[in-house]
Amino acid sequence: MEGSLTKKQEGLTDFQTLITALKLEESKNNIRLEKINPTELEEEDEEFYNIFLLGNLTAEKLTKHLDKVTKTGNPSQKEFHAYVANMFGVKNAKDMLEKMANKNRSQ
Repeated sequence: MEGSLTKKQEGLTDFQTLITALKLEESKNNIRLEKINPTELEEEDEEFYNIFLLGNLTAEKLTKHLDKVTKTGNPSQKEFHAYVANMFGVKNAKDMLEKMANKNRSQ
């Protein structure tokens, strides 16, 4: 049991390090993470981000996470949710444009 807790903590630390790296890149890529303190992010934020990265984030999961961080989250968690929600919206818009372009090509 103790070993799995250590692995969980290592995973969370890796996630927090990733967000720190994204913050350092934000000026190059116009990513807005300056209000996020990675050490304030928790396991549920990591899980939420992984769901997004795997392409499994849905509007329902997005809303569920928003409800949770709105009620009990710290400011960094709220800002992080907004960041992921924006990325989700951008991805969906790109997917929609790609589908439209493919449809137009096939006509």
